[in-house]
Amino acid sequence: MPITREKVELIGQSILDGLTEEEACALVDVPLFELTDFIDKNPALKNYIQKKKIEFKKKHLKIINEKRDPKNSTWLLERLMPEQFASRKATQSDNPNFLAVFIKEIQNNQQDLVKVHEHTSHKPTSKKKPLSIEKALS
Repeated sequence: MPITREKVELIGQSILDGLTEEEACALVDVPLFELTDFIDKNPALKNYIQKKKIEFKKKHLKIINEKRDPKNSTWLLERLMPEQFASRKATQSDNPNFLAVFIKEIQNNQQDLVKVHEHTSHKPTSKKKPLSIEKALS
């Protein structure tokens, strides 16, 4: 089947959602080699696919930046610039879906913080009973 505009848009949306080109092609029944050939013949399509990859990355970097958690920044810098920031040999190739994993970690950390807050915010600070108004005034 030929690659239609509709299939190209679906491939682009799938890439924006985080899928690889190969996975996006599989969803619309287009072999990856056909997409590659089509890209070679249509430079505008190459730009379109590249923009979708960048938009995906930008969307998740925005989420990370909004959280302002030093652990998130450390983790991201170690993955994106391991030669400068990694304390261990950590690269993007460790896990091709590293952003998805990272976002899940952020979500888990937020849930843990809510649980800790709920658990600690209801504990009395002292074992003494509060004074009644009458005792306080006497």
